[in-house]
Amino acid sequence: LPPITRVPGRVTTGLIRPGTFLYMGIASTNPSAALLARSCYAKSMLFVMTFLKPLTAVAPNGCLMKGIFFPNSTWTTSRNELLRHAYMLEEEQGWLFEFFVFLDNDVKMVLSGQSDVAKLQDGEELFRKLLLRDRPLRASLLFGPLPLAPLSHSRRVCGRACYTDAAVDAYHRSGVRMLLPYNPALDVKSWYMSAYIVNLKLAAIGKNFCSVYRQITTDPRLTTRAKY
Repeated sequence: LPPITRVPGRVTTGLIRPGTFLYMGIASTNPSAALLARSCYAKSMLFVMTFLKPLTAVAPNGCLMKGIFFPNSTWTTSRNELLRHAYMLEEEQGWLFEFFVFLDNDVKMVLSGQSDVAKLQDGEELFRKLLLRDRPLRASLLFGPLPLAPLSHSRRVCGRACYTDAAVDAYHRSGVRMLLPYNPALDVKSWYMSAYIVNLKLAAIGKNFCSVYRQITTDPRLTTRAKY
């Protein structure tokens, strides 16, 4: 990542503000309703990166959202650019968020076994509570079986604890520099490879440092068939 210009008088190293979240999502033009809602959560801010047109959506009153236009980008380069902007924001404000949460634009969180999408926020609230309870270096949610070979291998190497496909990727700020940025070396083949490399880093660190919360899923259709 490009070097960050320091702001005189600001202290950033190690100054994590407990219970704060920076959500970061990617959309073609505007965020989904689910992504936009995260700008209104307590002690939270939302970055939305668009790649076809600059953001035109406006956050509701009292909510915090920043739009970033990054054309001709990939999944991996977009997430790394979001990370760069997150570092710059922290440098400017003089403190660190406790969690960086990367999300796909269409991700919805619901409780496992719950098909009522109207209760969407129940899953969101539980995810935040579990993150604050456990404070893992990296956390994800329950996903259904995926056929891609790199992810299947990742599951065998990492075990249940740190297997994830990165549609929801939450990082405790203390572990961000160890695990990120995403490696773009194999991005031309598939963005899944970028997530796979992070899984391997976690396997080297130790699977006890990450969590997959099986109480929550990103899609109610997965609740009856998602198994490891």
